[in-house]
Amino acid sequence: MCARLFAEMRERGGGGGGAMRSTWRLVTALLLFWGGVLVYMSASLFSGSDVTERTERQLQRAMQELDAIKSQNVQLQNLAAELRCVCVFLAHQENEVFGCPLCLW
Repeated sequence: MCARLFAEMRERGGGGGGAMRSTWRLVTALLLFWGGVLVYMSASLFSGSDVTERTERQLQRAMQELDAIKSQNVQLQNLAAELRCVCVFLAHQENEVFGCPLCLW
């Protein structure tokens, strides 16, 4: 009797085994996907020191360029200060105004 009932349920698809199989398929698919992501991400970690060395060289070159730009900035600031001083001096000579609180003349 039970065997016949079980066979009828299996024929109808109401045995519950199909839902269980689809759940396991979903879990397996998710685990495989997660494993693939882990392998992909870990491959970039183990890809070698070539990428690291190239990045370090690029960073070193960028730091050298930054130091050169800082040096140029200091030179330009000094040049601007000298030009201001010359302009103030010339303005004082034209107007013959001495004793300005902004300068030493």
